Amino acid sequence: MDGHGAASQTDQRRLINVRLDETWTLPTATNVWNATCAGSEGTGCTDATGPSAIKMWNALSTFYKLQLVQDNTQTNGATDIQITRDTTWTLPNACAKTVSSGEFVPDPSIPNGRLFQITKRVIHLPPGSLNWSQEQLACILAHEMGHALGLADVYSGCPASIMNQVKGGKEDCTFGCDKTQVAEIDKNAVNLQAGNRPACSATRTSKTQNIVTGGGFEDPNPFIFSPHTCYYYYDAIDVYYCRWISIYDGTCLPETPPQYIGTIFILREIRCY
Repeated sequence: MDGHGAASQTDQRRLINVRLDETWTLPTATNVWNATCAGSEGTGCTDATGPSAIKMWNALSTFYKLQLVQDNTQTNGATDIQITRDTTWTLPNACAKTVSSGEFVPDPSIPNGRLFQITKRVIHLPPGSLNWSQEQLACILAHEMGHALGLADVYSGCPASIMNQVKGGKEDCTFGCDKTQVAEIDKNAVNLQAGNRPACSATRTSKTQNIVTGGGFEDPNPFIFSPHTCYYYYDAIDVYYCRWISIYDGTCLPETPPQYIGTIFILREIRCY
């Protein structure tokens, strides 16, 4: 993100503007406001207590410094990350989502390549989020801001990462997000790509796989979708039950032939293009 200049003469992080849009009734939605910016330098945020997503990210020296800027018409007030209360919410299995939009432009580092230039980042929260605790909202918003800064979800490993979250109570989003800080690994991931496009010069390749059965053809130059499209490959293992087994060769006795129980699917590989 281009941002809006350096944070200060001694702090060269780029300023990134966060805005709670008109879908929120402010300052009535105090928990949402505080979960976004409590303890940060934004107007109305300094004296607020408790955790906030902006404070969590600003505690580490990433390439960016976040700030709440509600007036997007002022000089350098353009919104970089917008937070909206989505009254059309149709995702019962999600607590929040970040939608990035933009357009394809020529990629200066890859001949004949195209680069998806993001121009707008909107964090969507469901209507019921208005009643979540400040702690829950701060954790979820910090996760979504990670997406806006270029990070992907973590599905296994890296338990400290803000991008690795597990909801409590199955699909109950009112609790279960307990992160109170952004991890060092998250900072490193943001800084790895921010402001250093020429260093991203490696050619996108697929992980090799040993397919011993079947056939088909794999495109050596797959089209790169944006957002990425992922394909999941599973090994299917049929499970049978045998009541009586021969002590000689381990096979089922003729009078109790194997009975099919079901099939176990084991994830073998994920490919994203």
